[in-house]
Amino acid sequence: MNTTVTIRHSNPQQPTGQTFSQDRESGNGNAPAVVVNVACSTGCCLVDNEAGLGASSDDKYRKRRKQRNEKRLRNGLMALFVALCLLAYTMYTTRGGVRKARKGERRRHGREKHEDKNNAKEDSSWMNLVHHDFGKPQFDDQNNAEEKVDFGDRSKLTTMERHLIDLDDLNERMKSNTNTSIRWADMSDVPDLPGSKSSNKLTYTGGKKTRGRQGDLRKGTNRKFFQIHRPDKKKMAWEKEFDAIVDKDPNARPNYVNYVHHKYKYPEKLSEPPEIGKYPRMRTYKEIMDTWPQDNLDNPPDVLEEDLMHFDWNIPADMEAAVKFREAKLPFKVINVPEILEATKKWTDEYLAAQFDKMSGGNGPQSTGRCNEGPNNFFAFFNAPRWSIEDYGLAPTRDNDFTFERWAKHSQYADRVGLNPDLPHFYWQSGVTKEERHQDYSQWTFVSRDLTSWSSTEEAFVTFHPELQKGIQCRYGERGITAANHYDSGRNMIAMVTGAKRYMLSPPRACKRLGIVSNRNHPSFRHSMLNYGRIAMLEELTDMPITEKKWLEFTGTAEVTSTVVKEGEILYIPTGWFHYITSLQKSAQCNVRSGPDMEGDAYWGGADDINEGCFPH
Repeated sequence: MNTTVTIRHSNPQQPTGQTFSQDRESGNGNAPAVVVNVACSTGCCLVDNEAGLGASSDDKYRKRRKQRNEKRLRNGLMALFVALCLLAYTMYTTRGGVRKARKGERRRHGREKHEDKNNAKEDSSWMNLVHHDFGKPQFDDQNNAEEKVDFGDRSKLTTMERHLIDLDDLNERMKSNTNTSIRWADMSDVPDLPGSKSSNKLTYTGGKKTRGRQGDLRKGTNRKFFQIHRPDKKKMAWEKEFDAIVDKDPNARPNYVNYVHHKYKYPEKLSEPPEIGKYPRMRTYKEIMDTWPQDNLDNPPDVLEEDLMHFDWNIPADMEAAVKFREAKLPFKVINVPEILEATKKWTDEYLAAQFDKMSGGNGPQSTGRCNEGPNNFFAFFNAPRWSIEDYGLAPTRDNDFTFERWAKHSQYADRVGLNPDLPHFYWQSGVTKEERHQDYSQWTFVSRDLTSWSSTEEAFVTFHPELQKGIQCRYGERGITAANHYDSGRNMIAMVTGAKRYMLSPPRACKRLGIVSNRNHPSFRHSMLNYGRIAMLEELTDMPITEKKWLEFTGTAEVTSTVVKEGEILYIPTGWFHYITSLQKSAQCNVRSGPDMEGDAYWGGADDINEGCFPH
């Protein structure tokens, strides 16, 4: 079928070979038309005799051209923007890379010179730090001798450069597991000795060390000082050593002591608190440390003499007496607690790893915990978000990403080899929020399920003021780990689930002799940064800094009572009583507090004595 198609043009001039036709719609006889014969099959040819195909085609062409131009413009602007960003990034990274490369080169040269000078021997003390060169490169030309930097002059380094050196040394110490040099206390974190003429600005007025309120973690900087990644596949030195030991049972070590089954001598049981000041028996830190040094865990006295009352949970008269001692604001212990003993049987390494790592135990939601690591066995508390590296130097400990299973392996290693107190130690912490006890039982984690007296919402012996409970804190220690002396405002019930720990308790009135950090802006406020274990080594450690030695001599005169808390037992610590803790072996404890009672008593003291003794200004 042939069809005639008429195409109208906007051009008024008639093209050659065109004929005129009348537009029936517009009546316009002036518009030229082209008559084209188009061969079409039925239904395959669409003809618009009225729209004017030429005009439509031109409009579409102009529209497409405009769209192409706009697209080209957008692409050009985008390309320009990307180019500018790349240029800025290149300039930034090049500048930073040059700085890092220069710093790395200076460190490398510093290490090489230090190693050559010392013939690869380890430092004799923590203060003998590795020397690095952060100055200009050395020259052989004698005319350029003034360009050389003395590697041993740390005063030429910036504060952060010195801290980076310290961090390198710490990383190597943790990695090698061989450096047993002593880390002395930073005495700028310790208040002045009472009566001394000097004035430590940090003590009460804060001085320059007050920026911890906006510490590096809170600002999101210098995280490498607080956290470290330790991949499971990359074994540390201690793991290789432990893997090579065939018999991993700690009892295979001839001098291993299991303090759960050691011999103890208990004081005569009292049904009523004695005359004020007569209990508990007090000695001095020097007397206690001389009798049984803190780190001498393989050779304790044949019989350990206890100072605290021991009340049996299963004897009603004993528990009545325990309540009276609690109301008298005196420390004591409760033994043979069925609930704890049941948890003792359950809390194997496999069970705990299932709760923290794999959640294959089927005992409620998965629990969370974290591992702390330190270069020795002394762990001092600090508020990480307030810690400023530039102000305070390296933090006492760091967090790593150990699983519980890996932490437990190191704890087994520590018991098996009798870990040296100056080698790296690891500590596991976890907790339960105060809100969990109010949730449905199906949402309780294993701690709340296994220690129901600690998670109770009802008034009872353990939680005697449940409305003031602030959650449950659990600490998993290994042989030798010592927690710095401190006090808590809450009345504390501590359950020893596995193993044993040594607690040394001092009353509030002893505060001024304990070296407690008294600056409220300091990240370690209300804790001491002194390692009391050195009190028994004052004559032996001849290179101890004189300020630390004087403080420890003074602390040695502080009054203290001592006890070993074993699995299945509860220790009660009243508000304001200082406690200094050493884990005697692999252990697990959980504690809950029942609010503050800062009044204390007229003899042992309370909040007023702490404020006067530790914070007189």
